[in-house]
Amino acid sequence: MTKKTGGGSATNSGIDFQQRVAACFQVFLYTQITISYFLHEDFPLTVKSLHFETADAIDDLKLLCDKDHTLYLQVKRSITFSDAPDSEFIKTLDQFITQHAQGGKNTYYLLVTSSDASRRVTGELNKILTNIRLNDATFKLNPLNKTEQEVFDKFHAAFIARTMELTGRTPREQEFIEFAKRVYVNIMDVEAGMSLEKSAILLLVGKMQNPELVWALLFKNSLKYAATRASINNEAIIKILGNYQVREPVIDKAILKDAVTMNGEYSCNKEVLVMESAEGDKNEILEVPRFSGTCAKELSFANNQVRFGNDPEAFNLIYRGSTSIGLSRFIEQNPQALGAKPLVIFNSPGIEKAGQEDCIRLYSEFLDQLSDENQNISNCLHCGKPVGSKENLLIEIDDEDTPAAVGACHLSCRRPMDRVLGTARIEHDNLSPFLDEFDLKEWVTLSMKGGIMASGITPGLQGVAAIAWSGFPKQSNGDFCVKFEMEDGTKRFGFHRGKIERSSKDEANRHAEGFKLRMEKQKALNDPLGFTTINKSYGIYSNLIKGMEPDDEFVEIIGVKVVRYSQQEAKMHESGRMFYAPLCYVADKNDGSLMHIGNLVPVISEPRKIDVLAKSWQHAGIATNGLTLQTLRSDYEVDRFLAQLFGDNMHPVLDPVLDRQKQLISGNPFRPIEDYARQNAGEEDDDKGSGDSLHVVADPFWKKDELVEAEFPDESGEDKRLYGRLVYDEAETGAGLRVVIFQPVENGEPVADVQLVIPTMYISRWNGRDTV
Repeated sequence: MTKKTGGGSATNSGIDFQQRVAACFQVFLYTQITISYFLHEDFPLTVKSLHFETADAIDDLKLLCDKDHTLYLQVKRSITFSDAPDSEFIKTLDQFITQHAQGGKNTYYLLVTSSDASRRVTGELNKILTNIRLNDATFKLNPLNKTEQEVFDKFHAAFIARTMELTGRTPREQEFIEFAKRVYVNIMDVEAGMSLEKSAILLLVGKMQNPELVWALLFKNSLKYAATRASINNEAIIKILGNYQVREPVIDKAILKDAVTMNGEYSCNKEVLVMESAEGDKNEILEVPRFSGTCAKELSFANNQVRFGNDPEAFNLIYRGSTSIGLSRFIEQNPQALGAKPLVIFNSPGIEKAGQEDCIRLYSEFLDQLSDENQNISNCLHCGKPVGSKENLLIEIDDEDTPAAVGACHLSCRRPMDRVLGTARIEHDNLSPFLDEFDLKEWVTLSMKGGIMASGITPGLQGVAAIAWSGFPKQSNGDFCVKFEMEDGTKRFGFHRGKIERSSKDEANRHAEGFKLRMEKQKALNDPLGFTTINKSYGIYSNLIKGMEPDDEFVEIIGVKVVRYSQQEAKMHESGRMFYAPLCYVADKNDGSLMHIGNLVPVISEPRKIDVLAKSWQHAGIATNGLTLQTLRSDYEVDRFLAQLFGDNMHPVLDPVLDRQKQLISGNPFRPIEDYARQNAGEEDDDKGSGDSLHVVADPFWKKDELVEAEFPDESGEDKRLYGRLVYDEAETGAGLRVVIFQPVENGEPVADVQLVIPTMYISRWNGRDTV
């Protein structure tokens, strides 16, 4: 009997991952979104064509981008760092070296993998390559820990050995530097249900009738393109997806020029004005020529007033437009816009075009140019938000206060001196009314830089497990930070939310002195403070040793001092990801006021959830008309939002589902972590009858600092697992339910700002290494 090795399954999963990556880039090709959001900040590029299974040395996928850049992608779902000649890593390195030897300007080599790849590839090697790009002259002066040094030495030696083998010559050191500066390691978690797949599908929302089916089509096509070594450009993919599109979700020239054009040109030759009379007792409507015989403008506009020629007197404007038809339509849509004063209409002689044809044509071309330069033509020129499907305005900005522009404008954002050209709206046949004016593209770009809590933690939770919020807003623009000196010669910094914590010099000194006292105390106990080399976990030795991997090591902190913050060092040490953001809250479309249900404030983790959530609110008798989503774009905005809510005694809940009695049946309440600490310490024992409070138990089975895994069934019935550490001993709710407070660990890193209250029935012990 032949023993099965599982190689076929691994190969199939690798092919599946490669086609998912290719499908993702087809979405980027179609939407023309900048790929720096998904790959690396060094690539502010858009893809112009994709080439599958090419004859190049790096053959999985080639991206031809704007600015004459070429990106070669080798795609490996999982890869281990190894210098063995037959290893996948060395085979990939051979491809990169061979491609590099062929020369080429603006060419880069990308190893695209998933979070399942070896940490030595996605962590240590990636950091080394980043350091070389940031400063190729002094990167060797930056101390490396033992693991990083080992990875660098093996990578450097492998480059020399493989270059000699492939080219027959010994490379110079500068060749290694130039090669390393072009090599990137990028994680693309694009498998089913993961963050990048969700983002790719979200980019198709509002553009495709059924985004999920279109995503499946792109995935299927990727396999076909790879089998035939095909290529595809933007024009071709637009043609392929044309049958599946909703009405074009941008304002094209047909909409821009609907009833305001004559002979294919903008109406440029006159001004249609509604203004206050000199006496201020009535409003006057008049049409006047816009240009003189020499094409000079006859009127000037500033501060929502108009001046005629060289006359110093200025009149207050109520409306400015380009045609009388447009004014009539504006009045029909906004009957109160002209106020209650009597209207006086001045009968002006017909404004002729004769003799001004060239002037009008040139100015119409100028407006076309302004329209083309507006990269967000469907967003309001004033507030920057999408105009949505309601009737709004197309305006020309032409005044002394602001730069010239053409684009959409909300009725509520219109200034009296904005020149109304026509109407503007975006047709979204299948878009939720809550997302009518929501910027989906911005959401996608933000989600790729953050969302650790929403994408990695909450999907495994059921019921009403709470999320601990770690603290109130902190100022982070100081010039100083705390640096730890390690016994192996490396350095680390004090972090907050994945970023080096910046503070004033006095505050940094206080932090450093406090840490020194704790460091001395732990050293006296022979239980020092330090970090692990692989997981980079921080803590005392006795806690960290429990969950260390076989190759991991504990490195003691031997010193701490205050140093000036350096942006260049931050690039080498910071993860750049946000913990909480982006999130959404629900607000009134008209005045922006916060929507709340009693003292419950809905917080939304993903925009497309809003329809399902709102349906439960509607069944509970809560009106949802006239509501929209607003984005919290950064952790600082989330902090400020939560701090204000807690200060007002409101209760934010992530993705709340209500029953018909308005009771919460699903969702994750946010609570300040100090509440849990007080409850767990027994400070609220007088509230024993409350089902929301936690109390110390006399016989805790689960103890502080134990490593556990938590397993939850998701909506499809499949198990979701989270791994982490207990923050306190087992506790009990007022209702008698045994629970623990659980700090998740992701990619070996504690998610320091997320702590979850979980029933003990869902947890079991974890060895700190094996994950599923």
